[in-house]
Amino acid sequence: MAKQKKTPAIQIPSGDAEIICRDFEAFCKYLVEHKAKLSKTTAHIGKKDCFELNRLFHRKEEYEKATRFQKYYPVIHFFYYVALKYHILELNAAETGMVYGRNYTLFQNAPILERYTLFLLNFLYDVNFLHYKYAPSHIRPFFQWYETTKPETGNVYQCMYEVFPSEYSSERGITAHLEELRLIRIQRKGGMEAAFVPWEIEVLPALNAAFRLYHEIHIREEGIWEKEKKIENFFLKSMDVLESGQKKYTLSEIFMPAQIEILDQTVDLEVSMRHYDCSRTIRMNQWNSLYDLHMMIQEAFDFDNDHLYEFYVGKEPLQKTYSIPEAMGSGEAESVYETALGELSPRKGKKFTYLFDFGDFWWFEIKVVKIADGFVPKPVIVKSENPAPMQYPMWDEEYDEEYDEDYDEDYDEEE
Repeated sequence: MAKQKKTPAIQIPSGDAEIICRDFEAFCKYLVEHKAKLSKTTAHIGKKDCFELNRLFHRKEEYEKATRFQKYYPVIHFFYYVALKYHILELNAAETGMVYGRNYTLFQNAPILERYTLFLLNFLYDVNFLHYKYAPSHIRPFFQWYETTKPETGNVYQCMYEVFPSEYSSERGITAHLEELRLIRIQRKGGMEAAFVPWEIEVLPALNAAFRLYHEIHIREEGIWEKEKKIENFFLKSMDVLESGQKKYTLSEIFMPAQIEILDQTVDLEVSMRHYDCSRTIRMNQWNSLYDLHMMIQEAFDFDNDHLYEFYVGKEPLQKTYSIPEAMGSGEAESVYETALGELSPRKGKKFTYLFDFGDFWWFEIKVVKIADGFVPKPVIVKSENPAPMQYPMWDEEYDEEYDEDYDEDYDEEE
């Protein structure tokens, strides 16, 4: 009986893995040691610092002046997302700069293969970091090209532009990440962005490993991503494929949520209605839920609590949504019933947003104005400024008559 041919182990060249890890380390150190200032509106890195950071990487955007925002630097935007998502870096108290996060040392001490795998999986399966978001199905054309062509490492191949959807071109993201991850090298030539002109790409050693990893986990397990949607599970499965026999991986700890202590403190929240000069200050306990806050806002502004709502905390691309089951269409929001105010790590000056009624779009800005020891028996309104607008304004009778006339003129009764 013939022996079954053993599939060779998946290997990622350590030299290629080291490059992106080195670029990421340079990214982190620059932001902290140069005290790079972040935008007050978006908390993104400023134009000048993006321009300087770009010079540090092996894969660079070819800009001549510091005139572009963070989103136009795909590698920087990707590093920004990964750094904050895993608390390798964290925003300072004023959200004007970066400091080393609770997982910085853990990440730096992890084996290079684990760090590279974390980058690779976030690129393949996490759609939240891109301005133009794509999912595994959108990167599939490239891997289908790879599977059909079966390119050999080191060779240059013509690859039609359609394999890289136009909205994910080099300037938008996908090809920039393929290059930064050392999967391909694009041979840029004049006119290559015209749809009828093929791209010429050099296949690098790590691409074979990335394709096999994608195939082993995503394809063979019948789209497991659609079922699990957790990088943590993908990471463990990927590492088992890359280093079978290992029982523990250093970066497993990076997925563990922070232990947040709910303190015996009250929090004063100034709730302002967007586009209107009115506000209410609500005092709550840290252990009160976001549902309690929702009910207090309804009471404070004399609304009827008859529509869906959501809270939005943080800034893109790491903004978190808190909602009720009826509004959780994507399944990615967290429950307002199960989230205590203290879990948002409230501090004086922290801001977040509340949206009520997905039809009329009543927006409220919420700001922490005071934190004090103690508790209140129940949430209470402690300050009120200016009358609030009516949730359902009275219908103007004159307008009502005009509407009826227009309606009658436009209406053709069927014979």
